[in-house]
Amino acid sequence: MSGHIIVAPVCLADIEVASSLLASLTSGIESTEKCEELAAAVRELVALRAETAQEKAGKDKVRAAQWLDHQARQQRKMDLFRDIEAAIEGAEKRLSAAGLREARATATPITSAEQGFLTLGQHDKSEAAVRRLQDVTAIIDGLPPAIRDADGSPYPALVRQRQRLEERLAASGGLTSDDVQAFENVVGASFARFRQELDRRRETRLRVAARIETALDDVLLYEGLAYPEQQAELSALRGQLTALLNAEEILEGPLALFENRLKALKSAIDLAVVRGAHRSALCESITRNLRDMAYEEILAFPGDVSAGTQEAVLRIPGGELLHVTLQADDQAAFHVVHERRGADEHAPLTPQEWAHHNAQEARWCSDFKELLRRIVAEGFPYRVALEENVSEQSVKIVTVETADELLTREAEEQRERTDPPETRYLS
Repeated sequence: MSGHIIVAPVCLADIEVASSLLASLTSGIESTEKCEELAAAVRELVALRAETAQEKAGKDKVRAAQWLDHQARQQRKMDLFRDIEAAIEGAEKRLSAAGLREARATATPITSAEQGFLTLGQHDKSEAAVRRLQDVTAIIDGLPPAIRDADGSPYPALVRQRQRLEERLAASGGLTSDDVQAFENVVGASFARFRQELDRRRETRLRVAARIETALDDVLLYEGLAYPEQQAELSALRGQLTALLNAEEILEGPLALFENRLKALKSAIDLAVVRGAHRSALCESITRNLRDMAYEEILAFPGDVSAGTQEAVLRIPGGELLHVTLQADDQAAFHVVHERRGADEHAPLTPQEWAHHNAQEARWCSDFKELLRRIVAEGFPYRVALEENVSEQSVKIVTVETADELLTREAEEQRERTDPPETRYLS
């Protein structure tokens, strides 16, 4: 006979299983194969908590002023990107059209009158080259302020190069077609590089925007999943996220550091949520199965058994108490306690009490095997870690009072509170 039994889990959900379960539930997909290792009741509790947290996160996101401001800034920036790209594309088309016109003009035979008008020397000076420069200049000057003022804009460099050509024109009185063609090539290449850079920036911004939204979703979700002891660190991360959202430009370096901290905290919360659900479901399974076996629940487990040592008390059919303790390490201890009515709890057991206690302890040992079979079948792989025989001198005794005894004692206490104190007279 064993008055003291401890059962320990064969294995608990590790961090990988916990994370995969939370990930599957919060993304709306079915539980992965690894998650099937957890008891169905655990998965249901986690799913319920995740669903509640998701609903709260969605409402909080709608109300988040920083997120709305961030979205508005992102939209303005993306609109600006589109305007700049459209302007660059238009400038490229005008540059290409100018080149085509010049090519057609060059292919036309030069008449004697035109020969007389143009002064062609050994440096191939031509009025056509000047016109080409003027065309390119008009395209550069026609660039809108959005392009001129943009980060990395080629406009300042192109203006400087054009000024150098104009200075050469003023000094020599003419330009070669090769000079202007080289400048056109530079302008075209500058436009192409700038457009590529804009594409890269847009892609980066879209990628960062997706990452920041994912981070916000995670923070809001995990605020609903975290336990109080994890809320402080989560609040600190929420402050960092707010700073990122308020920034005009989100840099990928600080965002990566934030994501790494959030990932570590998410893993800890994942494990705490699954472990808390495991403990809750285990307590429910133990007490429910014992009630089914005719045990009377005297003291239920508290509502929150996610951490620490928690205890419930049940009465074995026929008498004696069973103390069930869920320990901080998730082991469960069962201890049979002698129930004495209206007597000194420090008095030794009488022969009749000891015999009754032994009989009830034997009843519990038989019931324990059935209880262990049931909780294992429900998905809690526990095994016996310790089984101790308790000597007569080691039996824990608690005294209880009958209903009549309780009423009598309460009446006496009430009478003492209401009766006037005894009047004493001096003789």
